[in-house]
Amino acid sequence: MLDSRYSLADGIDAIEPAYVSMLAYAAQGRRDTAGGLSGEIRDHLRNILVMLDGLAERCPTAFVGAAAEAAAALDAFVDVLDVDLAKARAAVRMVLTQRTIRSEVIDNLNAAIRLRALPTNLFLVRGFAAAGAAA
Repeated sequence: MLDSRYSLADGIDAIEPAYVSMLAYAAQGRRDTAGGLSGEIRDHLRNILVMLDGLAERCPTAFVGAAAEAAAALDAFVDVLDVDLAKARAAVRMVLTQRTIRSEVIDNLNAAIRLRALPTNLFLVRGFAAAGAAA
């Protein structure tokens, strides 16, 4: 369900640093989650889940006033994005069920195409919205 407290920009701005932190965590090669990093990575994963909920529904609001051709293209892209978001949520939820979150698990999560494509797709939406707003 769409949480009106978060805008599309909020979602993008929260997901980007969380993803970057996950890349750094994965690169550390940790065999366990000692030292408090497990809590930090769990917080990032939980933040991602919160921001993913309803994110696809927020995309059309970024394109208010778009030409009919652009609006149709956006609708098609939002359909693809919604599927990717559902798959990313499922992967993140699975990782959060683990008692310990090892670096290699986060590395594999980062490599999962649905999660890896997510920031890029969201940047594409943000760029399209910015270009549309400037037109």
